[in-house]
Amino acid sequence: MAKRKRAVRMVTAQVKTRINRLADILYEFLPLTSNSPDAVTFTTIFKESYVSQYLDCRKPKRQALEKGFENLYRYHERLPKKIIRKIIPAAINYREHKRKPLTRKELDCLSACLLELGINMTKEIEAVVLDESLPRITVPPDKLKERLRQHDLDPAISSEPLQLFEDGHFNEAVRKCAERFE
Repeated sequence: MAKRKRAVRMVTAQVKTRINRLADILYEFLPLTSNSPDAVTFTTIFKESYVSQYLDCRKPKRQALEKGFENLYRYHERLPKKIIRKIIPAAINYREHKRKPLTRKELDCLSACLLELGINMTKEIEAVVLDESLPRITVPPDKLKERLRQHDLDPAISSEPLQLFEDGHFNEAVRKCAERFE
């Protein structure tokens, strides 16, 4: 028979609401799972820390995070800090890739929530360097846009793909055109 884990902290109703708030804050940071073996997700971070049993990937993301962080908080004294240290850099990369960079406001909310739970990471989180600017999209010159509008384009590509091209999303415009002509 397996030995039962000993609780380090009690999870009261007030602590539970704080953990749920932490899960809400972290919800947008990373995906829960991914098909890519190289992607950094909550599941891979918990797996690296040997606590993957706390995350139930069959449940919706919010519920899985709430239960995972509740167990993490209850049974581990220092592991929550280690996991947050892994989540923040991964979230910065993921959100930059999704073109919705992580903001200082989100990190401040995370820091305040952790402090309410008795996990003081204020200095570490304040030291994180963020680039909140979006990657620049290069827009085609006005002459090229005008020439394209003057051409007799097929009606299938003269609407949305042309608009995507004019907004600077070249690859997406080409993909959309190819999709329409298949």
